[in-house]
Amino acid sequence: MPVDEKHPTNPLSPYGVSKLAGEHYTEIYSGKMHVNIVRPFNVYSERMDPKNPYSGMIAKFIERAKRGLSPIIYGDGKQTRDFIHAEDVARAIELVLEKGESGEVYNIGTGRETSIIELAEIIMDIAGINSKPIFNKPRKGDIRRSCADISKAKKLGFKPKTDLRSDLEEIFKEFNG
Repeated sequence: MPVDEKHPTNPLSPYGVSKLAGEHYTEIYSGKMHVNIVRPFNVYSERMDPKNPYSGMIAKFIERAKRGLSPIIYGDGKQTRDFIHAEDVARAIELVLEKGESGEVYNIGTGRETSIIELAEIIMDIAGINSKPIFNKPRKGDIRRSCADISKAKKLGFKPKTDLRSDLEEIFKEFNG
């Protein structure tokens, strides 16, 4: 950790395979036109839909917290993710398009790991829930740790502004999932 762009890719789910296939399609065109590959890590925003299976755990945790329920964590909660706000992702993509080298891969994240238990505790605190998260059996294929090495993106001028706690407070206020 953190994971750089040269880290071996070995997807364990159909979703991961589809993302990697998209990268391979993009690589085919790199000799014919200017293309870049961006790898956003765990993206969140105010527009998350907890009913969408790909919206991620933040939407699901907030949706439960809005109903006064504790989040459900699959596994022990010590798994980590690199959560980044969609606005940072958009800024990073603009930089990659303007300054990135054609055919190159760029990780887009914050470079910080947050444990799932920490995420759940932040959301429960925001919601005023004074209990513990609910733990369920781990899901097959879930990775243990995830954190982006963003040094290549930083060389282009990328500096993430994501502040997970304050972003979650704002999203919690606005959330209608």
